[in-house]
Amino acid sequence: MLGNPIIDHYGDMVVTNHRTRETCTLTFKPRGWRGGNASEIKGDVKDAQGRKCWDIAGKWSSQLVARRVGAGHGELAPDATIPTDHAGEVVPEYIRLWKNSEKPPNTPFGLYVREL
Repeated sequence: MLGNPIIDHYGDMVVTNHRTRETCTLTFKPRGWRGGNASEIKGDVKDAQGRKCWDIAGKWSSQLVARRVGAGHGELAPDATIPTDHAGEVVPEYIRLWKNSEKPPNTPFGLYVREL
């Protein structure tokens, strides 16, 4: 074997709130030959009646963002920036669910933290 071996986890993960019956489905995209989809996540949140409430997108190596359905324009991009109002406050239709912290230099597996 030559190169850097990589384990690629992909597919759907469904999280269910059994009390409210809301569900969140996250799709981890496969890396592909050129790595264009590397670490990409897409998903949505549905209420108890199955209506889509939130879109989710991001990369597990940088951030995960949610946007209320109907807000914004087009599909939510994995590298989306969260819009702010004139006072610098985050627009309430968007939520940053998670952001990767900066890693110290010479971290093992630096390939995964390069996209900060």
